[in-house]
Amino acid sequence: MYEMHRLASAVDLFIAPSKYLRTRFIDEFGVEASKVMYLDYGFPTEYLVATTKRDAYPKFRFGYIGTHIPAKGVNLLIEAFDGLGDGAELYIWGAKDHQSTAALQAMAASRKGIHFMGAYVNQNLANEVFARVDCIVVPSIWMENSPLVIHEAQACGIPVITAEAGGMAEYVQHQVNGLLFKHRSIEDLREQMSWACMHPKEMERLGRRGYLFSTTGLVPSIVDHCAVLEDVYTQLIARS
Repeated sequence: MYEMHRLASAVDLFIAPSKYLRTRFIDEFGVEASKVMYLDYGFPTEYLVATTKRDAYPKFRFGYIGTHIPAKGVNLLIEAFDGLGDGAELYIWGAKDHQSTAALQAMAASRKGIHFMGAYVNQNLANEVFARVDCIVVPSIWMENSPLVIHEAQACGIPVITAEAGGMAEYVQHQVNGLLFKHRSIEDLREQMSWACMHPKEMERLGRRGYLFSTTGLVPSIVDHCAVLEDVYTQLIARS
């Protein structure tokens, strides 16, 4: 803790991408509140505009986007998906992580409806990923700060199911723009996924709400984000 205080004293300003993380820096690391600013990420929103309509499909489609490391909780998602029946499918995107991916594929081998889609390109997210799913699941077992995939899904009008913990819960409000489940609970995640399957129209409504902290539902643009950063740096330079 002493080392953290020493390092913090040499920093003029910390920027946290979620209020959850800002609170942790203040409460757990003892950083002065005046030295920690909240500023959510900005996005180059041009790649988050779909040019094709989401295709119709008879089954409810869940998607996972990200790495396959244990902290991301993909194993929880696979176990929760098991038991939903034949009315749902699960698509898992992300570059292979060798040992982790192999273990997840072995785990999913005996379960129907799970598809490993491989790597994805950010510029193609809207048309090649979000246009193929009805919902995104973020099942992380660690305390995410401000998950990019949540913002990206919301920018494309896709509802999110995630844990009621950390920065995940900060950007998803239950039954407002997505669904929340008890952190690390396979049973509760399965219950929320089951609800989604039975209420596809309601899920579409939740997806349309988008980003909570704007009246339009749009995520912050990277242009506006950089403008704030320039202003922050200008003020800090003037003070030095």
